[in-house]
Amino acid sequence: MKEITRIHLAATPFNVEIDAKRDLEKYLTAIEKSLQADEDALREIEARIVELLAERGVVNEKAITRSDIEAIKTQLGEPGEFIDEQAVETIVHMPSNDKRLFRDQDRGVLGGVLAGIAAYFDVNPVWFRLIAIALTFASFGTVVLVYAVLWIALPPAKTAAEKLQMAGKPVTLESIKGQSEQASDAADHSKPLVIVLRVLLGIGFIGAAIAGLAVTGAALVTSTPILGNEMNDASIWLFGAVGVAAISGILFVTLMSLAAYASFAWKVSKTMIVSAIIITMAGLTTFGTAVGIGFYGSNVRNQYLDSITHEERVELSTELRDVKRIVSESKSSAAAKITYKVTNDTPYAEIKTVSASKNRPKLAVTRSEDEARLSIENTQNNKCNQWDGYCLDSIEVTIYGPALTAVEVKEGQVSYAAINQPELSVITHRDASVTISQGSVIALNAHLAQGSSLNASDAAINDVIVKTESGTSIDLGVLTRLTLETPESCPANSKVTISAERINSIVKAGLPLAQSDEINEACTQIRLEEPTQ
Repeated sequence: MKEITRIHLAATPFNVEIDAKRDLEKYLTAIEKSLQADEDALREIEARIVELLAERGVVNEKAITRSDIEAIKTQLGEPGEFIDEQAVETIVHMPSNDKRLFRDQDRGVLGGVLAGIAAYFDVNPVWFRLIAIALTFASFGTVVLVYAVLWIALPPAKTAAEKLQMAGKPVTLESIKGQSEQASDAADHSKPLVIVLRVLLGIGFIGAAIAGLAVTGAALVTSTPILGNEMNDASIWLFGAVGVAAISGILFVTLMSLAAYASFAWKVSKTMIVSAIIITMAGLTTFGTAVGIGFYGSNVRNQYLDSITHEERVELSTELRDVKRIVSESKSSAAAKITYKVTNDTPYAEIKTVSASKNRPKLAVTRSEDEARLSIENTQNNKCNQWDGYCLDSIEVTIYGPALTAVEVKEGQVSYAAINQPELSVITHRDASVTISQGSVIALNAHLAQGSSLNASDAAINDVIVKTESGTSIDLGVLTRLTLETPESCPANSKVTISAERINSIVKAGLPLAQSDEINEACTQIRLEEPTQ
């Protein structure tokens, strides 16, 4: 029979033989002296001893024997070995590459799942975090569910031995002591306030990097129209500005990525600081250079446009005197703009052309009785720069003439500025456009072909009669009466759309329509800002 007593190892109660207790006390005292271990290190060593006892079946009421203590000494090593040969460590029973997967709460930001996986594969956890953030958006949040499952399934690495096993390192007295000393530093990274700050900063920097990348890419893609339709000195300078600005954008993305890495890792090395300073200085330099080149290129472009711009006044007394109707036959789009303004003076036209060609665009007017036909010639190269509206071989025509009773547009767009007149007829062919930009008309009669548009929202009109095909667009202001004749069948997405501020009465097919914010009738959709009750 052997006498037993009770002891506690790492807050775990055990029955132990008296002789085994003495051996264990001597062993722990020797460890404390030889390794100069503090309380935290001793607590971790005791926790490892508890794990080894459990592996030997010492659980519940089973007593610890001297053979158990000897086995523990064999696995952990004798303290004297660390005094005589500090470079030699006694390895535990598991090989150094026998890793176990835990949650690393010391380096973790949220639960330590990614940090634990990174420790298992011996990779910096920042890369797993960046991948996880990208996959969160790519998988529409599915990764979050996977993360939650792993959080529940994976145990946390609490003891020094478990943290060593997580990294695949040998569990020895010396390694346990070293791991214990690192625990206090890691604890600062795991404070809730620090974790929140790390996450917010990291996500913020990643968002800034993505935004910078998007802006840089968009600038490169949309900068193509800046060239217009011919290469000149201005285009070269402006392209140079875009290129240097793109370099500045790439440097900004690099800086934000570096800042995100530092936020998630929560450490800044000397190399990172020097790199950040160099990137910042280079970014500011390239950005300033891009702005300077851009201003210079813009000035060169303005000078170039001034050199190829020509303005003239053409008398049209013969062609437009007492005319009642005009027909626009221009076969150009954005490169030709025709505006007709009502005047009581002698008819004339102001023409502004922008062209480097000898054959500049020109206005041709032919008259037949009380009808005048307008056409724009020499506008073959009529593509425009969408950034600033600069068009090669472009022409702007403003015609001053008598009030008209009819405006017909076969192609392109015409703007009609009325004064005060009793009636006006508007006829548009396919995809053409008419704008009544000012004045007042008592009765407006419109015949609109498929895909064309009428904008009379800036004119005062009492009654409007519209006969239209499908796919047209009509904008009106405040009306007394709107009479509609619209198709009852139409292709998909080809409704007639009418927008108005207020219409007192709407009649379709001889029947009044009940009003609301939005009226849908077969192939007709009407939107009213102030419907009449």
